[in-house]
Amino acid sequence: MATLQHLPTGAAIPLAARHVVGRSRTCQLHIDLASVSALHAEIAWDGQAWRLRDLGSRNGTFVAGARIPPGQPVTLAPGAELGFGAPEGRYRFVDGSPPHLIAFGPDETLVAEDDVLCLPSAAACEAMIFRGEGERWVIETLEGTRPLGDGECVVLGGKPFHVHLPGGVLVTRDAEAPRAEPPGEGTFELRVSRDGEHVDLCFRQGEQVRPIEARAHAFLLLALARTRLGDAAQGQLPESEHGWMHREDLMKELAIDDPQLLNLWVYRARQQFAQMKLRRAAQIIERREGAGQLRLGLAQVRVIDA
Repeated sequence: MATLQHLPTGAAIPLAARHVVGRSRTCQLHIDLASVSALHAEIAWDGQAWRLRDLGSRNGTFVAGARIPPGQPVTLAPGAELGFGAPEGRYRFVDGSPPHLIAFGPDETLVAEDDVLCLPSAAACEAMIFRGEGERWVIETLEGTRPLGDGECVVLGGKPFHVHLPGGVLVTRDAEAPRAEPPGEGTFELRVSRDGEHVDLCFRQGEQVRPIEARAHAFLLLALARTRLGDAAQGQLPESEHGWMHREDLMKELAIDDPQLLNLWVYRARQQFAQMKLRRAAQIIERREGAGQLRLGLAQVRVIDA
C-alpha cells in the first residue's frame, strides 16, 4: 500500500485515504517542528492517483526541492521526495497503490488485510470492520452492527482508534458504463470425513469446482451450515429466520469457552473469503443485532457426510 518513508530513520508510514500533515497532534502525520504549520499539507487519494496539497502553510510544502503553489493539488509519483516547512526532502513517497482500511491507535497503526480489520487486534477481537450490505462500511461488536463514518474514533481494549476508510476524496469524472455484476459463486459445499475430523470446502457451479483451503474455522462454518439447512428442511420459517444460532449454543457445540476465539474464527473466515475475491465475503457470517446470534450468510449450501 501507499506509504511515506521517513528518510532520517527509514520508518514506513502507511497513508490513509486523506492524510493530513502538520504540527497539530490531530494530524495523521504529526511533525513537531517549529517550521511546520498546525495544518500544513494534505496527501489524498482521488480515486486514480495520490495528490499533495499545501494547506496555506507559512513555510511551504516542497516536492524535489521545489515549492508547490498553496491550494493546488500536485500528483505524486513513487520516489518523490517531500519537504514540509523546508526544501529538504525528509520524506519519500513510496508505492502509488490505492489506500487500505486503516486505524490509528495511540501507539500503533493497524492496516486491514483484504478489507477486514479486527480491533484492538486479531488475537483480542472486540470489534470487526468490513464492507456490509450496499458496500457501506460497518463496525460489528457483540452488541450488533452499525454504519461507520470516515475518521470516526472508537474505543476498544481501553484504547482510542481513529478509523479511516479507503474511499478517498471524491472527484468528478466522466460518466462510465455501469459495471456488470460478477457471476454468482454457486453452491457452498462442505464435505465431512467419516470420522468428522476433516472438512473440505469448495464452491461448486455446474462442473466447475473452486476449492477453499481447510482451516480451523471450517468447523464453525459447518455448524452454521447444518443449522441453516435444518431450519430450511422444516419448512416452517421464512428464509430470513433460517440458521440463526445463539453465541453460547454455538460455542458449546464447537467445544470452546473463549468468545475471543469465536471472534477470531469469524474474522479468519471473512478474511479467507475476501482473499478469494468473493462478492459477499464479509457476509459469509452474519450477526443479528442485539440478539447475540450468528448464522451462515449463504443460502445456497450443501453438507455432504462421508
